Formats: sequence, C-alpha cells, structure tokens
Amino acid sequence: MYMRNIHIIGVCIVFLFFGMPLYAHAQDTFLNISCHDVVRQKGYHATFYDTHFFADIVPEVCTGASDITLSLVAWQTAVPKELAADPFFEFVSNIYAYDAIGARSEHMGTGISVRIQPKHVRGNAAIYFFDKEKKQWQRTKSYRKKDGSYAVQLKFPFAQVAVLQEKKWIEKGVINATALPARAVGVADAKGSFLFTKNAYERLPLASLTKLMTVLVFLDKNPGWQKAVQIIAEDDAEPAKVAFQIGDRVYVKDLFYATLIGSKNNAAKALARSTGLSHEEFIKKMNEKAKALGMKQTAFVDATGLSADNTSTIEDFLKLGRVAFGNLNIAKAASMKTYTFQIIGTKRRMTVRSTNFLLANANFFAMGKTGHIDEAGYNFATRVKNKNQEILVVVFGATSGGKREEITDILIDFGFRQLAAAQSKKAKKT
Repeated sequence: MYMRNIHIIGVCIVFLFFGMPLYAHAQDTFLNISCHDVVRQKGYHATFYDTHFFADIVPEVCTGASDITLSLVAWQTAVPKELAADPFFEFVSNIYAYDAIGARSEHMGTGISVRIQPKHVRGNAAIYFFDKEKKQWQRTKSYRKKDGSYAVQLKFPFAQVAVLQEKKWIEKGVINATALPARAVGVADAKGSFLFTKNAYERLPLASLTKLMTVLVFLDKNPGWQKAVQIIAEDDAEPAKVAFQIGDRVYVKDLFYATLIGSKNNAAKALARSTGLSHEEFIKKMNEKAKALGMKQTAFVDATGLSADNTSTIEDFLKLGRVAFGNLNIAKAASMKTYTFQIIGTKRRMTVRSTNFLLANANFFAMGKTGHIDEAGYNFATRVKNKNQEILVVVFGATSGGKREEITDILIDFGFRQLAAAQSKKAKKT
C-alpha cells in the first residue's frame, strides 16, 4: 500500500510539473474518477480493463459531473438478453459504459473520446451505443485507427458502448439467411415461384411500397390523365413531398408520376383524392384489392405508407409486385430516372427523381419502388429482366440504404443463377 501511494503521488507530480493530463490504469471491472481540481483543469485519460477500453475526458465534463465512472457491463461471450444485438450483428468487444454523474448534455463540451480495442475484427465494424428508449444498438460515426482500435467522440453523459460487426452473410455464393442484414426477403421467378426467401410469412411495415397498391387502385378509378386537381392543405405530408402551394392545379398524370418516381407523399394523397373517393373509401378499395389478389396477410390504413400499420408479408407482396409491375403504366413510371412537369397556369416547373438505384445498371432492365420509415427500415421491390430471364425481388427491413442495395444486387445475381441452372438442367434432360 505504501509503495502504491508513492506511485500515485509520483504520477501527480509529473502531471503538475509538465502540465500533462493524469493517466489511470485499471484491471478491475469498475473505475471511479473524482472530478477534483486537477481533472477540472487538465482533463483525464483512462486506460481501462486490460487496455481494451480508453476514455479521454475533457475538463468541461467536470463542470457538471461530481464523478466519472468506467465499468465493464458484460463480456462479449455473455451478453444479457436485454442488451442483445440484432441477429445479423455480433459483438467483437466487451460492453463498456461510462457515466458522468450529475452532468447534462450541455456540460459535455467536445465530448468524451472513447476508444475500444476489439478482437478478431473480420468485416464491417464500428462502435455502437445502446439506445435505451429504442432498446437497440445504434451505430456511431467511429473510425478505425492504425492500431486496429475504434474511436469516437460521444456527447452523452452516459453511454453503454461496444464494437459490433456484421455477421458474414454470403460466402462463395451461398447466402446465410439468418445473418442477412434485412428482416425479410424474397426472390421469385416470373410465375411467382420462390427461389429464395427469409421470413416470407412475417408481417412487416411496408413504408412507401404502399404506393404500388395506391396507384393500382387509382388506375381502377382513373378520372382521366388530363384532369386538373387542385392541391389542398390536407395533401401536405412530410417528409418526401413536391413543393406544391395550396391552390396549385396539377394534372392527374403528373401526380401519378410524382407518386411513383419521386415517392412524393402529397402527390399520392392528391392522386387518391382525384378518384372522387373519400380517404376512407379509397383505403377500403386498397384492402379489397389486396384480398382479390390473394394477399391474406396484408392491411392498409393510408395511401402514402407513412403509417407503420400498412403491413404485408414477402409472400403477399410478391403477388402485388407481379401485378403492379405487369401494368404498362406502372412499369413505365417505375423505370424512369426523372420526371419534370409544370404547375398549370404558371411557369413553375417541378422535377422528381427516382431513388431506384438499379436504374443505373446497364446489365439488365429494372423497374422498382423504394420505401423507408423508421419502423420499417429500408424496403425495396423490383422486377428485373435480362435477355431471357425475369425475376422479382422484395426486401423488407434492410439495416441501411447501402445494405438494401447490396442485398438486392446479391439476390438478383442469385436469382438469375438459379434460373440458369434450372434451364441448363432441363436442357440436359431433353
């Protein structure tokens, strides 16, 4: 004990003499840092738990905090259920926490610099923090340092953090459905027969994929492409919308293309209203249409997809995709990159742009519809044709826009290879 006290005094003398931050090393699973005058003036650097967790605390944090604690929450091999990650992620570090006791967000200054040294990182990894309200891990804007550790600045007074990486979900053309970073997917041939699925019968939010049913019902009640529709206040719908002004007059045709190409919510509302049906009547027609198509696990409550109560399954939605993308009007709009139109009686021109990333691919002809709300994740439905093959792909709940694209590309390639193998097998038999 006597020698340990001498060591601590020596460190403090070096710190005071050279004006460097105080360093602490801990092998235990808990470390308490008192916000005394030295820490308030110079900050603090802690190396915690066998040099796998590091925290740099700026002086501002101690203006509101009495103490700062670092702790080991759980080992990566024994994560409690309440802190478990999504099935397509895995922990490559222990779970750690810091707590600036008594501090608020305004006390955090530039934030606490957190660095974690993980083990055996294989692929796409980052520091994540656990969002208590959403009860899920959220990715931070961390970066990887040359020594292999991951670092990030966090301005939360309290955070539980760990390094997570995506599980390997494809290897040598074989897809691991469990690890696939989407809640559900489906690939079907032109006749609707499954080539690959994951959670095909789970009901999930549709987001803007809803608009494929919206335009199908509209086409049943189309009042005429050149009918003028006046924009009203009730059409307004965030976030994706055309910059209409109340009182603008727009042709039905322009609303149709803005709904499908740009996925504009106010255009979808005005398009539904153009049929002369009330909101309730239009939604009833959407649900009746779903039933007529054999979509037994599908329900609609609005025409935009903004409600998470618009739900369906992969099995059901592949049926809708076949019918919708088989319609010439929908197929044309769903394969266009941009569309420009003019507000009637004005010189104001509007341009909507597609979010369908497949339209830039010259290897095949694709039409599609994207969708995203927080409850749904990133959705996509597409019909893809090459020289002599056709497939439909539906993705529900991808973890990001980038993953939605990556998954879709892989599934398209997989689907075409499956069809080619089947054709080759059939040719050999004949």
